[in-house]
Amino acid sequence: MANAVARWSGHKVKFDIESASGHTASIDEPPIFGDYAEMPPTEMLLGALGSCTGLNAVLLLVMLPFMRSLGRDRDLMGSHALGTRGRIVTGWRWS
Repeated sequence: MANAVARWSGHKVKFDIESASGHTASIDEPPIFGDYAEMPPTEMLLGALGSCTGLNAVLLLVMLPFMRSLGRDRDLMGSHALGTRGRIVTGWRWS
């Protein structure tokens, strides 16, 4: 499960974020609330959504020719469940 912690830096509205994997990032707001020293959280969210979508597109474009090169078509089967916050992926496999 992905996990990240956002801690207030103690200065205006700047927050430092650390993921369970040890990666770090910081966010801040433009004046008057912040100093605009870091990316605003709305831009970080849009970047995360865009890069997640792009990553999946690249993986599909790279994997599809590879799977076809094996001489047979294969399907990616996914399973999901309805959680308290919507549908969640519970697993996937090639068939």
